[in-house]
Amino acid sequence: MSVAYSGHVALVTGGAAGIGRATALAFAARGLKVVVSDIDAAGAEQTVQLIRDVGGEAACVPCDVTRDAEVAALMAKVLATYGRLDYAFNNAGIAIEKGRLAEGSED
Repeated sequence: MSVAYSGHVALVTGGAAGIGRATALAFAARGLKVVVSDIDAAGAEQTVQLIRDVGGEAACVPCDVTRDAEVAALMAKVLATYGRLDYAFNNAGIAIEKGRLAEGSED
């Protein structure tokens, strides 16, 4: 690609495994700094280590995206760590029994 990603920061929720991990690795391979977030902190740390093992820069911030306070803390940590956020891959899954996400509440 012709776009320069140097210095850009990406956040990947649900980054402990599967599509989230693959996306985090792909971002890192293109030179982005990656914040990996997941409710599975150990898995997210493994993704971070995979990125670091190939010379990339990454940070782990465990987060349950169904909790407003944890999402606020995640965003604060991203900004405190890298001072910016350029891309967000909102991959973390949540269960909704009825209705639409927009109609839901944290409860």
